[in-house]
Amino acid sequence: ALVTADTVQSAINSAGFNVIGAGNKADPSGGFNKQLVKAGNTVTFEAGDNLTLKQDGAHFTFATAKDVSFNSVTVGDKVKVNDKGIDAGNTKITNVATGTKDTDAVNVGQLKTVEANVDKGLNFNADNGGSKTSKLGSTVAIKGKDQNIQTEISQEGGNTNISIALAKDLDINSVKAGETSLNNDGLSVGDKVKVSNTGITAGDVSLTTEGINAGNTKITNVAAGKADTDAVNVSQLKAVEAQVKASSTKLVAGDGVTVESKQLVDKSTEYTVSAKTDGTTMTTVGGAIAAKTTTFNTTTDGTVGTPVTPGALVTADTVQSAINSTGFNVIGAGNKADPGAEFSNQLVKASNTVTFEAGDNLTLKQEGTQFTFALAKDVSFDSISVGDVKVTNTGITVGDVSLSAGGINAGGKQITNVAAGKADTDAVNVSQLKAAVGGFNNVVNHLGNEIHRVDREARAGTASAAAMANLPQAYLPGKSMFAIASAGHRGEHGYAAGLSTISDNGKWIIKSSVSGNTRGDVTYGAGVGYQW
Repeated sequence: ALVTADTVQSAINSAGFNVIGAGNKADPSGGFNKQLVKAGNTVTFEAGDNLTLKQDGAHFTFATAKDVSFNSVTVGDKVKVNDKGIDAGNTKITNVATGTKDTDAVNVGQLKTVEANVDKGLNFNADNGGSKTSKLGSTVAIKGKDQNIQTEISQEGGNTNISIALAKDLDINSVKAGETSLNNDGLSVGDKVKVSNTGITAGDVSLTTEGINAGNTKITNVAAGKADTDAVNVSQLKAVEAQVKASSTKLVAGDGVTVESKQLVDKSTEYTVSAKTDGTTMTTVGGAIAAKTTTFNTTTDGTVGTPVTPGALVTADTVQSAINSTGFNVIGAGNKADPGAEFSNQLVKASNTVTFEAGDNLTLKQEGTQFTFALAKDVSFDSISVGDVKVTNTGITVGDVSLSAGGINAGGKQITNVAAGKADTDAVNVSQLKAAVGGFNNVVNHLGNEIHRVDREARAGTASAAAMANLPQAYLPGKSMFAIASAGHRGEHGYAAGLSTISDNGKWIIKSSVSGNTRGDVTYGAGVGYQW
């Protein structure tokens, strides 16, 4: 049978191939449906997010964009990076460069350096014993050297206090304050005044258990003696002199004693005998010999001030007050974490308390007089910086590379050693992308080949139909005809052979034909017609 050109055109234009999307692992919920691509239709290849598309004629190349944006990245089946941060999946983060900035991450090498520095410990030095090193974790004991210094530790309300004080009962070899010294030999003020367990000596004057030695000086203001054992003064002596003049007895002043005579109205002589004093360490008060005492000037640096009256004697109360006023100064220093912190000298006197307190991220342990500072097991920092690595509450930064809640900023660098993705949400590496692009190219090439094949077959079929349409047939009653024909269409060729006959009465017409083309396709047809 023959077909018209319109029918052939409509058949060809209605023929085509089906296309449908598949394998969208990134969005498994996406819907796909089959689409028929007819002759003259256009199939559009479009690059979505993070992809680029390049066309060279009928060749299309898909590739990943240079700058990509993902909601999350999963490396292998353990390491994950998403808007919540990085889950290393209990794997190592290797090839971390040495951090230099405050916000850079640190590597194990830098951590080992810090560990080595921490392991060096702290150096302590004292007046005696030389320099000693105590490592973190060891105990530094604060002890009194002997019974004169006492230390006490107490805890109240979670606070630990260390008290360092002088003992109430001191056992010392000597005390020196300016020119005044107190030792086993007694109390000395300068080179002349000494107080010992046998008495008081002031230059040549002495008051001992054996008596008074005036040292060839006056003993003044001596009251008139009454008892047999009382000392007498010069007036009493003069009276005696007057009484004994008749016997030519003379009263002569000895060492440490002065004798003054006075002619009385009755012509008798009154003698005044006095102990000699220097006015500095010894004096007479109300006719009695007394030691002259002084106090010390007040200081604020923990030392004993100079005597108010140099060379004078001091009492035990004055010595006690001077000792209780002495001490040592303490001041904080070296606070690199808070360079704006203010420190001031504080004087620690006898019986004062020095308190050691653990600040943020530190712990303080006390065992008796031993105190141990250490880092807390759970620490909290605003940021950790080791070299170029910085860790903050917003993420990790290593040079230009950053890991934060917003994702990973590779800083223009490659993300290497990416294992091949398996799950739908896994990241893919370049090899997987190349394989995917290669597979797509194969599909596109195959699709192009199929389109070209269908096009050639359609053109050959058109040529065959044209050849069959051009077969002549018998037109006289009782006659028959064998005919052949040829036709071409857009580079393809068709040929046909046909046989036709008409009955003798001209009523019946029978026709059959067969055709072939350059694509090897064969088409045949037959028909019977009755006319009246």
